[in-house]
Amino acid sequence: MSSSAELDTYYATLALIKTGLERAAKHLLDVAGQKIELTVDESYINDLSLEQLQQFHKYYALSEEFNGDLNGTAIILLPEAVAKILLTDACCQMLGGPDIHKEFKKDALLELGNIIINACLSETMTQLRCSFNTELPMFYHGENTDVFEFVDIINKPAKILQIQFLLEQISLQSYFIFVLEANSTNKFETLVRAYRH
Repeated sequence: MSSSAELDTYYATLALIKTGLERAAKHLLDVAGQKIELTVDESYINDLSLEQLQQFHKYYALSEEFNGDLNGTAIILLPEAVAKILLTDACCQMLGGPDIHKEFKKDALLELGNIIINACLSETMTQLRCSFNTELPMFYHGENTDVFEFVDIINKPAKILQIQFLLEQISLQSYFIFVLEANSTNKFETLVRAYRH
């Protein structure tokens, strides 16, 4: 990172998302009846880049726009291979067992993504003392470049954090992303630095 201020912003964002993931994991335990650990990969000392996301060719994406004191979009990106594992395990419990029908797979992923996004977004806005409203979530599945265009992370400031699903000692890599509108970027960074201190 180029400055201590940017480092402060990164670690403050990391702490907020980590707490949100803990809330999401608790909710998933209540819903699915199965322990699913969610954590942030803290080995990075920077936001991930778009180029790093290109290691996976296909993604399932769920995005949810928010507006109020801060304006932007919260996104969960699940690599296709990760989604397939989740659909044979934890998500299936939400819809009645392992023999999940194809038409319900989207619903299971929507439910999973919604729980994670809402927990992380709610925790972040609460701790930053921001009021916000959300739009209906959008779902997309496709090639990585198409997904990046769909969720609009190519030309906008984005906070990209790698998260992990831990299921019975199996670690599954996914991503949580904040895409901020231009008029909210500086305000977000100021608020998260104040939160850290």
